[in-house]
Amino acid sequence: MLTRLHVDPFSFRGGGAVTISARMLPTDTDVSKQVHYLGAHMLSKLFEAHLGGAYDPERDWTSLLRVRSGYNPHIKSFWGLPSADFTLRDSGTRENMARFLLDHGRSNTPGWENHLRANSAVYHIDVAVTSGSKHSKFTISSNTLERMRKFRIREGYTTRASKYASDISVLVRISDAYSYSQASFGIFVDPWPLFAAGELMLSDGWILQGQSLETVDSGVGRRKRYKKSTPLLAPWASQLNIPDSSSDKQVYSYKPLGRGAIRLLHLLSGEDKDQDLQGVMVHVSSLDSSDDHHYQALSYVWGADTRTEELLTPDSIIRITPSLSAALRHLRQRTTPLVLWVDAVCINQSDSTEKAQQIRLLPGIFQDADFTYAFWTGADPEGHSDTVMEMLTQVRAQARRQELQAERELRSGSESGDSSSEDESWDLDEDEQSPQVYSIPSSWRNRSMPMPDDPVWPHVEALFSRPWFHRAWILQETVASAGLRVVCGNSLVNWDELQVAVEIVHREAQDSEHEMMVRIRTKLEPSMALSTQREWEGRQCWWALITLLERFRHLESTMDRFFALLGLSSDGNEPEFEPDYVSPLEDVVLRFAKVFLRQGRGMQLLYRAGLSTQSHRFSSWIPDWTRPVPESLHESDQRATAFNACGAQDPQIQGSVDTNELAVGGYAVDVVERVSSASSTEGNWKDYLDEVDAMIDEAALAVVSDERADLKWKVPIVGVEYPKFSTQRTD
Repeated sequence: MLTRLHVDPFSFRGGGAVTISARMLPTDTDVSKQVHYLGAHMLSKLFEAHLGGAYDPERDWTSLLRVRSGYNPHIKSFWGLPSADFTLRDSGTRENMARFLLDHGRSNTPGWENHLRANSAVYHIDVAVTSGSKHSKFTISSNTLERMRKFRIREGYTTRASKYASDISVLVRISDAYSYSQASFGIFVDPWPLFAAGELMLSDGWILQGQSLETVDSGVGRRKRYKKSTPLLAPWASQLNIPDSSSDKQVYSYKPLGRGAIRLLHLLSGEDKDQDLQGVMVHVSSLDSSDDHHYQALSYVWGADTRTEELLTPDSIIRITPSLSAALRHLRQRTTPLVLWVDAVCINQSDSTEKAQQIRLLPGIFQDADFTYAFWTGADPEGHSDTVMEMLTQVRAQARRQELQAERELRSGSESGDSSSEDESWDLDEDEQSPQVYSIPSSWRNRSMPMPDDPVWPHVEALFSRPWFHRAWILQETVASAGLRVVCGNSLVNWDELQVAVEIVHREAQDSEHEMMVRIRTKLEPSMALSTQREWEGRQCWWALITLLERFRHLESTMDRFFALLGLSSDGNEPEFEPDYVSPLEDVVLRFAKVFLRQGRGMQLLYRAGLSTQSHRFSSWIPDWTRPVPESLHESDQRATAFNACGAQDPQIQGSVDTNELAVGGYAVDVVERVSSASSTEGNWKDYLDEVDAMIDEAALAVVSDERADLKWKVPIVGVEYPKFSTQRTD
């Protein structure tokens, strides 16, 4: 079962870091497994540090949860019981473990130290982990209890006297598991006497509960409360204290992912924004698919690939970019970990094969996330982002107020005049005072948005010019995500609610000739395109890859644009479309283009390639999708009816298998008498329209139904019935 908390459409917190108002919360079982894994992972790293090469996690870490660290599943049992979290059978490991326990362990069993020295025992090590202090309650299972009972140290027993004498149970109590610096370990050899003495008590469902386990024997044969010894340092604690030299710090080494597996980052909590970023990388695969893995995805701009920041893990250090460091610090919770999928760290960026495999999983990764944070980064020392987000909030609130007013008037008109009607007693002003609705400034209280000369618009233009709107992977991250929340400045905003405001501004800007509004309209186009594509995805309507490549030519990338669109296209599963980071871009583009030819889309290729001069890196019949398309007066897909000069004939287009040449069959139909010197791109519109008018005036027209005056506006836009731009009405 999941607990879903109410999320207000807009959550604005001024003067501080963003407040994450709510999220999908895992169940208690999910949390306990997460905490248990974190503790076991810490203990494994501690064994690596203190037992040296004798400890082998692939062999000695026997918990089912070890798959989350990239190890193969362990399914063996011991004496009819599931294996403990760690089972040390190797003779060299057992000897080192005995010395380790003699130095750091505690027990209430008389003579336990002599027993460890005299017997080369197999150690069955269970962990009891909590995120709270060492005084907080913890739970252990009935299987752990049974191992404690079976593998207890019996007075007078020798290895030959009992089949259990060579097996010893160890309980490791780990507290403050969400903090590297505060995590503490209590190691209890032969913990069964703790249960017998009432230190551990059974609760419902045969789950043991306990609290502080400080009442243990120090080995002198009598029970007493021991004095706290020197803290047992986890390996990462010593890492944090080494000299600050990059050459001295071990860089994170990625373990291979299984088929269909992904990694998740457990970002640990931090009270201070400047506190070191700490986390644990977790493998999630079909091997433990019985678990519900709750996580959030992060959509952000990488920026320059200068990995000057650090993410500390128990394994080693992951180098990250300043932009990712800023995003993680912004999102990090104060007291609880945040489970995230972040492409830069959850995919081994140095492994081209893994990158190609993970790209195919991206749609599912974002669909399965509880939601995605869209992190709109950008230099904003004066806090203008907050001003823009507040204005958009007000635009949405104004639209909602107008909707409510219209509903009220509609109800009032249909009522019979009963003054006691509950509907009529409802007061719109009460809704206006709701803390979720912002008051509208008096300067535009009777308008849908601020005046074109309002000082907020340059900041709107700057915000929607940020690189986030032009990164190739943003498209898939935005469209595929079931839930999307924008983090901008100190605001956390629901994407769908924000887009209502963006659409209102875009619509109003279309009907304005004010220079600022024209610029605003252009800057909002990428956001509008994302929103439109998100709607198509929600309706389960997918476009061919060639169409998406054309629609999103504004994206700033080369190779990535081809792969980022695969998960959103109707033909993305074509074998030749397999992501390839090894071949040159020219080879990848040619391979994609040949698939389009095979699909019968040769005419689309020729139309999009056009006659304009383009880069020689691609064949002349292949569009250069890495360049943005200049703004034009129309798009071919805006015509109400299809136009086909060759009638019902199929195009005669054939590509060469061995070369990049294209053979096209055609007919000589007529002769082009004149070509305009100006193009239909935005900067040449006036000259272009003047030339069109002159051509129509000078032409000897055949009998046509259209007058010359009508042709002058139809020809430039090819008679489209759904124009790209509306016109300003003049009275």
